[in-house]
Amino acid sequence: RRVGISHTQLADVMHRDINIVHIRRPSFMADQLALQQAVQITPVHLAKAVVLPQDPGISIHQLVCDLQLPSTVSADLELDIREQARAFARAVGAVADVSRLHLKLEVLNTTTCPKWHADYVTARMLCTYVGPG
Repeated sequence: RRVGISHTQLADVMHRDINIVHIRRPSFMADQLALQQAVQITPVHLAKAVVLPQDPGISIHQLVCDLQLPSTVSADLELDIREQARAFARAVGAVADVSRLHLKLEVLNTTTCPKWHADYVTARMLCTYVGPG
């Protein structure tokens, strides 16, 4: 299948000829340097959660807490993940049943492109918080 790419809005992924949406967005963090420093010193590098799209709050709060980031950055990160999860659920929910989202928040130090492969996931959203993306 041919790869179709959009750079405009997340909902474009639901168009028949689009299977990748790449959106550059400004940093949501008031203090991006604080997030970069926190990620470098966190002892935990992986957190996972299953989230109900209609009420993602508690699960996302726990997801961010599991990374043991300083409170100075965790509140902003939690808010952004909550907003992104809702937007993703709305976009995908237009054409597929979205009863739950599986979230993984991971601190990576290497390229992971070879890890992405064809599978049975309806839709996948990747969001970079630190680094070039």
